[in-house]
Formats: sequence, C-alpha cells, structure tokens
Amino acid sequence: MITEHQKVGIQDKSSSKEVALELNWNNSVTPNDVKITIGDETAIVDLKDLYFFVFTAGTADMQSDLMPVRQTQVYKQIRQHRIIANKDIKRGQMIIANCEIDIPVSVVDGLRGELFKKRKVFGVGNGILIP
Repeated sequence: MITEHQKVGIQDKSSSKEVALELNWNNSVTPNDVKITIGDETAIVDLKDLYFFVFTAGTADMQSDLMPVRQTQVYKQIRQHRIIANKDIKRGQMIIANCEIDIPVSVVDGLRGELFKKRKVFGVGNGILIP
C-alpha cells in the first residue's frame, strides 16, 4: 500500500491533454481515494471502484496482468538428524533422518504484468507508484 503522495500521468489519445492520477495528495483524504484530473476537471473516486472497472473492462490477458502475485526467494537449509535406537531394532543401529527447512530471504509483492511500464511517473514521495 502506498502511503506517500504519488502522481502518475497518462497521455490522452484524442488530444494533447494528460490524465493525472494522484494518491495521498493531502492528509485529509483516505488512502483509498484517487484524484483523477483531465485538463481543468477533477474527480475523486474510490480505488476499489477504479480497479473493478479496469479489471472487468479488460481482456483475459489484461486481467491476468492485473492479478497480484508474490515472488519469494527462499534459502533451503538441510539438516541431518542421527538417531540411535535403544529398542525394537538392533541396539546401536543408527537411523538417519533428513529435515529440509525453507527460510524466506526476500518477498516481493506486485502485479503479474508491467502495468505502468510506458507511463510517466512523478516521484513526489520517496517511493514510486510502479510495482
């Protein structure tokens, strides 16, 4: 979730205007509000409504690109336990048990597709809008 002020501009196909989408533009708005500006006109919409519209209006490939994914790099630690039995098998016989443990090294959340690859991004805060 983006907590700092971010703004992205998308070029309008029918004119030289630019569509600007802003998040967290002041302290009084909720994190789910998106300010959309086209020329001099401004509208504030809920992020869920905007995502629902974009997701349902897209093709199956577009919907696949908008699906959230998590990429996790893991370090596999293999330990070997040696057990010496006292009963039911030969005394002194050793049982070897291998144990594998996956330790996460890094976790990256994002979208399957590269949503804003060719879009202009205005870095207002420390972070950026591109996942």
